[in-house]
Amino acid sequence: MTENAPNHQDLAEEEARRWIVRMASAEMSPGELAEFKAWRVAAPAHNRAFETQRAIWRAAGKRPHA
Repeated sequence: MTENAPNHQDLAEEEARRWIVRMASAEMSPGELAEFKAWRVAAPAHNRAFETQRAIWRAAGKRPHA
């Protein structure tokens, strides 16, 4: 593994940011919401990453709906 290779937590954080941006668009379909919910419960790291990224967005004045 190289020094610059992302770890699992980095990947979860990146995916969480993508979900938050999508939620913030207010154009999330019911199918996407189901995918998000499945992703979030699939691994404890996913939920932690989402909660971390949501806190950052809220601190910045953004409000994702989930």
